[in-house]
Amino acid sequence: MQQRMTRPGRKQAQNDEADTISEYSRSASVDFTSASYAHRIAAEVNAASRSFRSPLRASSTPFFLRALPTGRGALDYTWGVRLVGLILYPGQERLMIRTLILSLLLAAVAALPAAPSAAAPIGTTSVLVQTGDAPPAGPGTFTSFLNAPALNDAGQVAFFGFLGGAGVTLANNEGLYRFGNAGAVQIARKGDAPPAGPGNFLSLGSPNLNDAGQAVFVADLGGAGVTSANNVGFYRFGDAGTVQIARTGDAAPAGPGNFTSLNAPTLNNAGQVAFSAGLSGTGVTPANNEGLFRFGDAGSVQIARTGGAAPAGPGNFLGL
Repeated sequence: MQQRMTRPGRKQAQNDEADTISEYSRSASVDFTSASYAHRIAAEVNAASRSFRSPLRASSTPFFLRALPTGRGALDYTWGVRLVGLILYPGQERLMIRTLILSLLLAAVAALPAAPSAAAPIGTTSVLVQTGDAPPAGPGTFTSFLNAPALNDAGQVAFFGFLGGAGVTLANNEGLYRFGNAGAVQIARKGDAPPAGPGNFLSLGSPNLNDAGQAVFVADLGGAGVTSANNVGFYRFGDAGTVQIARTGDAAPAGPGNFTSLNAPTLNNAGQVAFSAGLSGTGVTPANNEGLFRFGDAGSVQIARTGGAAPAGPGNFLGL
């Protein structure tokens, strides 16, 4: 039923503005997924009210939502808004408030997302590998693990494991492995041949892992053709295979001498490896027997070497 609206005088309007404190509430069974959606409805009410000619002040329009279980898998929700300072003409207060609140609540409820499906709990823990499990390649089972595993942003984990059981001897009782959503793979195993040069892996160091799933590791080598001059190597494993980064006895990529020691490999997400090395041989003196180098798919380059000039200012590198 339509009601006729009359325009009050200035004094009457001022009184209405100062004195009007109205409250309207309504109850209904609404199948919300969570009472936490209450704050979203409140936000919709306050946001929408600001578009009215006489906007409601957010600080003066508290919204409440009370939930009562129905025993039917739904909840009875009682909602309400308190309106303060809204200018209303005589005789129209209840109609205007009812229209305003119901419109805002219907719009807010319609904007709610569909009930989410059950999701896996956040922060769950699952077993990656444990002693007694078989490795992804080769004989035996895991008997223990050494050092902390390496974890990348893709959720892959690389680690060092000791092995035992049938078919395992002192010559093949260590391995490096990478586990991920696509499964587990062997990075390297003691006794395997390196990708370049003579010999076999005699012992393995714990791997470093980048976000591309590549792993870098150090290995001691032994066997035919291996001497104290070429018995240590750096290697990079990836889905395309394993490549040699550097090996003692190899020539340095710039300047005189050969690698006599290899230290501290660091792997980035592009697959490049930086490391330090000691050098010896013809042309090498105590003044230039240390260097920093970077390995990549395009080859190896020298970063810096003792005795080299600093790029700015006087002097030479004394130590690296």
